[in-house]
Amino acid sequence: MKILFFQSLFLLFSFLLFVTGQQQITWPKDGAEMVLIPSGVFEMGDHLNDGDISERPVHRVELDSFYMDKHLDIAYLDFEQYQVLEPNRWES
Repeated sequence: MKILFFQSLFLLFSFLLFVTGQQQITWPKDGAEMVLIPSGVFEMGDHLNDGDISERPVHRVELDSFYMDKHLDIAYLDFEQYQVLEPNRWES
């Protein structure tokens, strides 16, 4: 069910990029091309009642605008380096 959620979220963001005309910036730290994801509201949760209890109840989520990497391809080594640079985010 979580995979379905992330696939749906990716499709939503892809649609938003198509509709908004892709306002872009280049991230100075690594030169990555970033596109603006506009603010919006969506329903998050298990609409079919066949997932985990943690996916219920369905609720509205409001997001502020943010920038996302245009290419969405993150290599394992890139992620591993990020974990080293931001260790507090990954401690349990």
